Amino acid sequence: MTDADLAAVRAQLAVSRTRVCLIDTPGSGAVIAKRQRPSRGPWRAHAVNALARLVGLSLLQAVPAPGGAKAQAIEVARLAALAGEGVRVPELLHVDVDFFVIRHLEGASLVQAIEKGGTGGFEAWQAGLDTLVEVHARGAYLSQAFARNFLVTPAGLGMIDFEDDPRQVMSLEEAQARDWLAYLHSTVWLLDRDSAAIRAAFVSRMAQERPEVRAQLARSASRLAFLRHLPRSRRAWGREVVGMQAAASLFHLSAIAPAKMHV
Repeated sequence: MTDADLAAVRAQLAVSRTRVCLIDTPGSGAVIAKRQRPSRGPWRAHAVNALARLVGLSLLQAVPAPGGAKAQAIEVARLAALAGEGVRVPELLHVDVDFFVIRHLEGASLVQAIEKGGTGGFEAWQAGLDTLVEVHARGAYLSQAFARNFLVTPAGLGMIDFEDDPRQVMSLEEAQARDWLAYLHSTVWLLDRDSAAIRAAFVSRMAQERPEVRAQLARSASRLAFLRHLPRSRRAWGREVVGMQAAASLFHLSAIAPAKMHV
């Protein structure tokens, strides 16, 4: 970035109250300046860890999200590492004391594409499955692999939001299986296809995953399948409950097991 670009960024941050700012710079074009997130209290992590212990799944444990300079350092490092693996993430342009700047990754949210329904919506969902397979094949992982963090760009799906690093507390195969849980939890309930089509698309992608990841997901499926009995009404319970119910229903229908992925 040029001095003029940085001056434009600092001028916008000086008058903006938002943490994430889209800024048009004279030399680098549209960029995102991201300030540090305040540190979070420990209560949420305690609740998540209690749930992980209850169902016996360490990959569901809370990943440290310290906020402040530590969180910024984590995201900067993760952006650099993912870019180095060939994963489509925003280009890191500048790191400052209390903010950093990335190139604006133009594209609509994958959620919007899936919500359109029909053939296009189902294909958009499958593009997310393919992206996870591709990222994992590169030996990488995303962490916050919710559909809201996938952007539909002309070059394919791009990914954002890397403020934590699950490898601090879990193995690579657990981190990659965790990506699948996050993606399925945030998308399956949006689909308007019958369960057989959804299952076939999911299982075909699982056949391309490493056995260690399939084993982690199979274990998760056996522990979480009971959640399919949760209420289906989003209005009464909220989308988080509906998302868990839909993902668990997929696990139940897919009868996931490492030896059964090659179908």
